[in-house]
Amino acid sequence: MRAVQLADLEYVTRALLAVPAGARVALLDDMLDTAARGYAYHRITGYAHPQFGVGTLMSVATRLPLAPRPAALDREYLRCLAMIARRIGRVSS
Repeated sequence: MRAVQLADLEYVTRALLAVPAGARVALLDDMLDTAARGYAYHRITGYAHPQFGVGTLMSVATRLPLAPRPAALDREYLRCLAMIARRIGRVSS
């Protein structure tokens, strides 16, 4: 997976908010796996994978339904953001 940028975090959070709370962990794990696959393909070919993108979390998230951008960061948004940070910390260590 490519290095995570702030925009990646926003889009992934909005994708997680678009699904029920009980489905978020599985969706996030799938998104991380998809980004890793996209990055591997892009590194080898120089092209975006038609299904997995270029290896950014944003390229994965933009293919999913997204919750609207909130006017302020509420509790659920922050919970999703914290979950992403924990998962990314596990993947990158």
